[in-house]
Amino acid sequence: MQHTAPQHSRRFSGATADDNMLKSQVMTNRVLSAAVLSALKQVPREAFALPGWESRAYCDSAVPTAPGRFLPQPLVFARLLQEADIRPGEKVLDVACGRGYTTQVLALLARRVIGIDDAAMPLAWAPGQADGCQAPRFEKTPLSRGFVDEAPYDVIHINGMIEALPPFIPAQLAEGGRVAFVKAIRGGLGEITIVTKVRGALSFRPVAEGTLPRLSWGGENVAFRF
Repeated sequence: MQHTAPQHSRRFSGATADDNMLKSQVMTNRVLSAAVLSALKQVPREAFALPGWESRAYCDSAVPTAPGRFLPQPLVFARLLQEADIRPGEKVLDVACGRGYTTQVLALLARRVIGIDDAAMPLAWAPGQADGCQAPRFEKTPLSRGFVDEAPYDVIHINGMIEALPPFIPAQLAEGGRVAFVKAIRGGLGEITIVTKVRGALSFRPVAEGTLPRLSWGGENVAFRF
């Protein structure tokens, strides 16, 4: 399902809120990529929050957008984007995209972005696309299967903290591709992690502590363990 929509108008002083978010939460924590900062600023978080949660959209915490889906903490998402080193000509798969906030941000960084989810539907909103980038595509599909139609992907971004990678990762990740996600480690804590495919094998690189709500794979078997 190809999804495009007109520009969304901001309903409260989100422009000031996102400036404060970038300066106090993101830039002070070693996220200095101009491309990442620009993409985060262009997509208004409050437009994707549930009614009544708009004023919390820029807080340093996850904000619900739909059952089991959320806006990620700004710093955690920003670090994932920066460490994934997404390039303008690349193709990205956004797993558990929910209403599409992370997909829309990714679409300002990469040439092609596909958001997948098994339940939540994307919000009818899209920013202007950067030069060379396409409007994102959204597909409803079981999360643990990925989306083979457009594989392989240069980057796979997973929304949520997980203990095991979904089994589609090795087959759908391109050589040299990266997986950006938060690995559950202990006591509800997580670790921002980048996985790179090198000569067919997956190499894991822990980056920093970071926590997101846990992601459920919808009861399907997830067999690829760390």
